[in-house]
Amino acid sequence: MRNVWKSAAFALVLMLGMTTGGAINAQMGGAKEEPKAKEEPKEDGSKLPWSLDDIKKSIKVGSKMKLKMVSEANGTKSTMFMAWEVTEVTEKGYKAKTSYLDENGKAPEGAEDETEEKEWDSYMAELVSADAKVSTEKVKVGAGEFECKLYATSVEKDGAKISQKVWFIKDKPGYVAKIEMTSEAEGNKGAAVYTLEEIK
Repeated sequence: MRNVWKSAAFALVLMLGMTTGGAINAQMGGAKEEPKAKEEPKEDGSKLPWSLDDIKKSIKVGSKMKLKMVSEANGTKSTMFMAWEVTEVTEKGYKAKTSYLDENGKAPEGAEDETEEKEWDSYMAELVSADAKVSTEKVKVGAGEFECKLYATSVEKDGAKISQKVWFIKDKPGYVAKIEMTSEAEGNKGAAVYTLEEIK
C-alpha cells in the first residue's frame, strides 16, 4: 500500500492493526446481578468465527470481493473501491490480487494492482483481537443482507481513541460484510467504512 491513492482509511487500518492487539484490563463486577451472562460462554474475539478448514473450502481460485471504501479525515471525504481476487491456492496459503478503482469504476492515475501471498493461519488476522466483544447482528450492504458475527473493539492508547467494528458473514467463511473504523487523537478525527458491494 505504497502509492498516493491509498486513502486515509488505510492509515486507520494500520493504526488499528498496531493498537487493537494490545491488552485492555477488563473490569468485572455485579456478577450476582446478571446470572444469565454467566451461563453464556464468551466468544473468543481473538479468533475468526470460522475454522481454517472452512476458510480453505470457501476461498478458491477465482473467489472475489469488491469493497466500497468511504473515508473521512481532516474534513476531507473520499470514496474508492477495492477489488480483491484469489489467483492461487495451496494447502499452505493463497495468493490474491487487489485493484483500486475510483467512483467511476476506473483505475485512478498512479494506482497499481497489488499482489499478496499469505498463509491461511494469518488470514484476516489483523481484524481480530482478544479484546473484541462478539455478538450476532444482521447487516444490509450492496451485496445483500447477511447474518454476521460482529466483533467490536475500542481502545485508548497514547492519547488516541480508536474503535473498530467488523461484520464477518456467518455462512460465508472468509468474507466480511462491513468494517467501520474511527480514530481520534489530539483533536484530529478520522473515520472509514468498508462495505461489501459484490461477492463471487
